[in-house]
Amino acid sequence: MTVIEADPNLRFMDAMAEFAIDESRQHVIRSLLSEVKAPEGLDAENKREWELRERERIQDLDFGSAKTELTDIGYGTSYYDELTPEVVVHIQDEPQIDPDLDARNAFLGNLIVENGHAEYDRVTSGVFEAHPVFREWKNIWVAEEKPHGDAMEHWAWATGYVDMKEVHAITQGYLRKGLTLDFKTPAHGMAYPALQERATELTHMQVMTTLPKASESIAASTGRDMMARIIANERGHKKFYSAMVRHALESGDPEIASMQMLALGEALMGFAMPGMDSDIPRREEITKSYEASGVFSYGKLATDVLLPAIDGAGTFNWDVENVTDLTDEAKRVRDDIVAFSGLLKAAKELDDPHRRDRKLKVALLKAHRQYGRLA
Repeated sequence: MTVIEADPNLRFMDAMAEFAIDESRQHVIRSLLSEVKAPEGLDAENKREWELRERERIQDLDFGSAKTELTDIGYGTSYYDELTPEVVVHIQDEPQIDPDLDARNAFLGNLIVENGHAEYDRVTSGVFEAHPVFREWKNIWVAEEKPHGDAMEHWAWATGYVDMKEVHAITQGYLRKGLTLDFKTPAHGMAYPALQERATELTHMQVMTTLPKASESIAASTGRDMMARIIANERGHKKFYSAMVRHALESGDPEIASMQMLALGEALMGFAMPGMDSDIPRREEITKSYEASGVFSYGKLATDVLLPAIDGAGTFNWDVENVTDLTDEAKRVRDDIVAFSGLLKAAKELDDPHRRDRKLKVALLKAHRQYGRLA
């Protein structure tokens, strides 16, 4: 018996490796294509021709070639191209954006979560480091995540949107304490991020809506542009992880599909978002501000993240209820997920929004007691 055959985690990653290579390549290509922009000084026709040639070049990149290194092709999104020193001077001459406390705390909470990329690196390394394909993806993911917090900090400093001393104090407290999140298997390393990336995408979208309209000030315009770029990047990560989960569930291999279903049960029914009553300093205050500002709540977690995932809506495209190539234990977890979905759907139908959110929160906390809190 080989080492891979003897280790279920290595067998899972080896079975998924070819698909992971293709998905990560597509992710990088999408990211590169989104950044194509002709140099200044070209007329409209030459800009179109330049961008067409650049897109064709990107599509033809050979990622299997030693000559093609991501650093050589300018890979990487810049989240604050327009926040030049000159623009910062103009921003600081404008009347300062003065958000209410809840909007400020919601931005702060999202910024702190983004600043935790080092902890996510540690957690994912624990399961992905042993396989070269998954180690490479983990490095891509971490490299793309790091600039999110940097960009939000830079914008917040330039605009005075939040107190930077507070940002640094909370970030240090968060990183000293560390994430309570722990991935038992590489299947957990797929399932939880698929949900967490969607939740982060959603909260960033809501935070962006709390900023003034772009036309109101340079600060608002640059802030909205930055958040839109971060959201697009989070959406790309969600696509990767969602596709990986789907591929495992549809693999036709009972061992692979079952490992993924067991991890999915713990991720769905034990999901907790950092900042929502967990992990970061001042989490209780930030959670209240998330709810008061409409940025995030247990109700939104249930209706906009967990239910779409279980039902296979949108990018998730999972068909959890109809996965059959499973062990008996995994079948029981699948049935628990379906029952959990029924509880959430029943609560979602309530007319009173306060009663609805309360019922959804109760269902989530009950699931946490049964499956354990994953973060």
